[in-house]
Amino acid sequence: MALGHMTAAKYRLLVQNAAYEFADKLFAVGGRPQVGDRLPVQDIEPMRAELLASHADQAAPTTLKVTDTAFLEYQEVGSGASTC
Repeated sequence: MALGHMTAAKYRLLVQNAAYEFADKLFAVGGRPQVGDRLPVQDIEPMRAELLASHADQAAPTTLKVTDTAFLEYQEVGSGASTC
């Protein structure tokens, strides 16, 4: 599949949509796929509802239901943060 000129956001949507569709076929009823986003923001709380709605929209064509979000601060490898 040729991707051509594509923004990071468009690419993310295509990959995550494919992941939701694949998980819908792979998981048993009640299965829980995990989807991760990297977001360049300091305070995620103002974006929580928007992010949850975005993932719910992505899962809409499937039988999967997005019910919650969880956040973890990402640390680049070599940044001096513990990896354990």
